[in-house]
Order: sequence, then C-alpha cells, then structure tokens
Amino acid sequence: PMGVTLSSIKIMDWAPSTNANTLGGNLLACSAGMATLEYFKKKKILNNVNYVGDFILKRLKKVQKENSVLGDVRGIGLMIGNEFVDEKKWYNVHFRDKLLYKLKDNGLICLGAGKSVIRFCPPLIINKKEALKGLNIFEKSLKEIK
Repeated sequence: PMGVTLSSIKIMDWAPSTNANTLGGNLLACSAGMATLEYFKKKKILNNVNYVGDFILKRLKKVQKENSVLGDVRGIGLMIGNEFVDEKKWYNVHFRDKLLYKLKDNGLICLGAGKSVIRFCPPLIINKKEALKGLNIFEKSLKEIK
C-alpha cells in the first residue's frame, strides 16, 4: 500500500516532517509505484483510459437522451457515474437498486454510489470491444426494468 499527499505551498506551508502518513514511506511500495508509473507511460495506458472513457461517456449520453430515468451521466476517464431520478428529478434509489440486481443477473457487476448512482469503474486496460459488451448489457437491463 502507498499513500501520497500533494498540495500547493499556499495550502500546505508546513515544516518538514510535520505531516506524516502510515503508507507514505515504504521503500518497496515506492519502488512498485515507480514501476507502475513507468509501465503506464511505456504502454500508454492513460491514452486508452481517455479513448475508451470518451467512448463510454458518449454512448451513455445517448442512452440518457432516450431514458428520462437517467438524470445525469458524468465522469472522467473510466470512472463514470450514472444518476437515476424519478419524474420529479429526485433521487431514485429504488430504480437504481433494481437495476443493479438486473445488471448482475445479466452478467455485469457495477457499484452503487451515493443515493442513486451506478458507477462504472472498469480496469484501465479495458478495450472498446469489452466496453461495448458492458454498455449493451447496461442498455438491455435498463429496458428490461423500465
């Protein structure tokens, strides 16, 4: 495990060693973290995150236009939230929970977040074909419980 705290000098004008954390100084974790960052750079993982994330967001925005129960689609990269609302545009916890079970039954495991959000948080190496499979399951499940 590894933790990092970053800030501007304006916010964090502290003397050295004033702030410490349990996971911030482990040499093995730091070495593994550096190797991970080097791998990300070499394999252009963040390019994939942006490319597939944009693809998913565009598709979900289209789904949102066709489904009034999907009140908001938001995210960055591959962390995307789909917020479900009722006819008054209030949180629709019941619909979200029902959809989570339907998604699982249809082969897609998603996370609930907040009061009425389903979060997509796939692996950073997901490809467009795999994302499309998940999106198709999402749309199918949405239609099945509407």
